[in-house]
Amino acid sequence: MSIITGSVDHLGAAVDVLVGVSRAREEKLRKVGHSVPPAIPLRLVIDTGSFSTALSSAIFPKLGIGRIYRTPVHTTLTTQDNPHLADVFDVSITLVSGMDQMVISSVPILSSPSCSLDAPTNGILGRTY
Repeated sequence: MSIITGSVDHLGAAVDVLVGVSRAREEKLRKVGHSVPPAIPLRLVIDTGSFSTALSSAIFPKLGIGRIYRTPVHTTLTTQDNPHLADVFDVSITLVSGMDQMVISSVPILSSPSCSLDAPTNGILGRTY
């Protein structure tokens, strides 16, 4: 069953998602009586050539989460000997298509300073999961 449908436009193959804290973090917050930050709606470009999903760096402070680790990332602008070190965050992603939703409760996501919340798309959806 396909959850994502739609057309490809000038932005590419883009999909609507909700990004929130991971399910484990949500459960811990509720257990100690803290509120859970609301999920943030974003539009991501599907990039089947990317092994990672990357979002605007501005998302993570809004969710009140810190990085879980850093990982070397190779791009067209880096060399094999000098990769970019990207912050990685644990979030949940909900794929949204009409009334259908598919929740992925824990996904390692890269922070991308080149993505913006003010742009038509806010990151890339790679083959993270």
